[in-house]
Amino acid sequence: MRMMRRGLRWSGGAVICGVAIALAETFVNYVGGGVTPWHVLATLVAGYAVAGAVYGALLGLVTARWEPSRAAVVAAAVFGYGLLRIYEPSGWKAEPAFLVLCLGLFGVLRGLRLCDRSSPGSRGTAECLTLALGAIVAGTFIVEEVFERDLKGAQPLVLLVLLPAVVLAVHRGIIALVRRPAVVVLAEVAVAIGAALFSAHPAVLQPLTAPEATAATTGTSPNVVLISLDTVRADHLSVYGYGRPTAPHLEALARESRLFRNCYSTAGWTLPSHASMFTGLFPRTHGARLAGEYLHQTDPRGKPMVAYPLATDHETLAEILHAHGYATGAIIANFSYLFRDFGLARGFEYYDDAPAFLFRYRPHLVRFVERFSPSFLLKPYRRAEDINHTALEWVGQHPGRPFFLFVNYMEAHHPWIAPPPFDGWARSAPVLPQSHLDLYVHEARTFSPTEQTTLAAHYDGALAYIDEQVGRLLDELRRRNLYDDTLVIVVGDHGELLGEHGMIGHMGRVLYDGLVHVPLLIKYPRGGPTGVVSRPVQVVDLMPTVLDAVGLPVPAEVQGQVLPDVTHEIVVEEFINRRLAEHYGKRYDREQRALYRDGYELISTSQGDVELYKLDTDPREEHNLATAEAGVVQQYVAQLAAWETAHPVEIARRDGTAVGETAARLKALGYLQ
Repeated sequence: MRMMRRGLRWSGGAVICGVAIALAETFVNYVGGGVTPWHVLATLVAGYAVAGAVYGALLGLVTARWEPSRAAVVAAAVFGYGLLRIYEPSGWKAEPAFLVLCLGLFGVLRGLRLCDRSSPGSRGTAECLTLALGAIVAGTFIVEEVFERDLKGAQPLVLLVLLPAVVLAVHRGIIALVRRPAVVVLAEVAVAIGAALFSAHPAVLQPLTAPEATAATTGTSPNVVLISLDTVRADHLSVYGYGRPTAPHLEALARESRLFRNCYSTAGWTLPSHASMFTGLFPRTHGARLAGEYLHQTDPRGKPMVAYPLATDHETLAEILHAHGYATGAIIANFSYLFRDFGLARGFEYYDDAPAFLFRYRPHLVRFVERFSPSFLLKPYRRAEDINHTALEWVGQHPGRPFFLFVNYMEAHHPWIAPPPFDGWARSAPVLPQSHLDLYVHEARTFSPTEQTTLAAHYDGALAYIDEQVGRLLDELRRRNLYDDTLVIVVGDHGELLGEHGMIGHMGRVLYDGLVHVPLLIKYPRGGPTGVVSRPVQVVDLMPTVLDAVGLPVPAEVQGQVLPDVTHEIVVEEFINRRLAEHYGKRYDREQRALYRDGYELISTSQGDVELYKLDTDPREEHNLATAEAGVVQQYVAQLAAWETAHPVEIARRDGTAVGETAARLKALGYLQ
């Protein structure tokens, strides 16, 4: 009975300690510009409480026959909390070393009596635990985020032990002078919290709002709904002939729309492609692109930015529609490169770019659980169903006004974790020696057929979920009698490589077809034209097409054309990502251009590399015809050079505002390492 009471007492104390840790981590995350919504906080509190209850009960039972010293309690708490970070389910490696270090910590605390001058009894123990665990939480955040030290190997083990020892040693010195332990602890905690709040940079969560349009529209102005499918490649959608039924709702939409079979992005990543949709300009003109170098301005973590925001002197689609009386609203899931700091929010009365959650300080509990369940609190962007809910709520607030609604879905972006029942293909995929999450890499390597099959299964499930949400959004527009009078555009901003050419992902890598060939469906209002269009087009053509459909003039500077009558060259461009070039070598230290013409794809780089593919007979781009068809290469290279001469690169602003919170958002989605 005595052992049981002891176990329960220690278990209760550890639960309180666990809850305090969850709150401390949440506070540090807030200070650093992270986001911890209530449901995430509740998950952390519950998880730490359960972990504390189990760990405390075990400690209570083990120590039932003696009364451990305060130093032993502190060392045991450090070990338990640190173990959540360093435990590896594949085998015990660092854990014994960490145990030895914590025994050393116990020896230091006891030998130097670093805890003994605190308040008497359990209050003194709580004071020492607060300082020791608080040192770990605050100290690791400062080391990893402020000083940007990527703790690997033995470093986190040493740091987790060193920080409590140093803080408690300083604390003992102060008590020796003041001789009021409780007052000292309260003062130390107050100073720490005050300094943190003084330097805090809370994340932007409230939607960006602007005054409503004052100009009147005509009574026949149609609504516009632009649905951006982030990271969706066309050839994995069943509406484009893919074997799996990944897009039944898009198939239904295609029967009353124009489906563009050969639509291409203007770049291989989010920011420049969306800027092209909104401005009708190529990246070299609108300015929202990779800089090719580091920007002069750095973020608080010390990392200079590599991408410019949208230049302020180019009018956006939202600005034009807003000026003509439209209600304009955007609800987006890609909170990184569609964050308002990059300039794409201009013209929107309502721009909601909040993440689902955002970790600047990754809780130890999350690190631990992800060892067993890799998807635990992994997707920081909002789900498509949540995007729909907010979007429809916004639409309902503007009765009687034509509206421009922009929604962005993110599930096809890595880590491609589809919810049930859309995860069926992934669950039946070949079992890999590592999670598919571990396959997402920047460097080029060879991926086995098994690995590529598994990647495709996860990706396809995410596409099926997105398709379901597109269908639900359109069904609700029908229910509200808005669908018939609405111009509906469904488009991908770029694709994703799934192991082809030894690459996974997007941005700054290559310009192969799987990365830049995107879906495009346009449902015109009031029974407009339908059918399949095979002529190559680009996302740069969306802005003039929308303006033409709603009866507004197209600005003279626009480089895109009204669909489907496109005659401009189909060019995709990628500038240098300086950070990738420094980390992954020569393959990334190059500008790239892709020209699509007469069924061919020409890829040319600033390093002099040239590739040529005949896409109708070689859709996987396995046979480079650059040598065999040198005449075609020479002709296309000359045409590409002429296009570049006619479209000189405009010098973008070098003092971009993409700092601070923006860096955290980019890191959350893997754009910063």
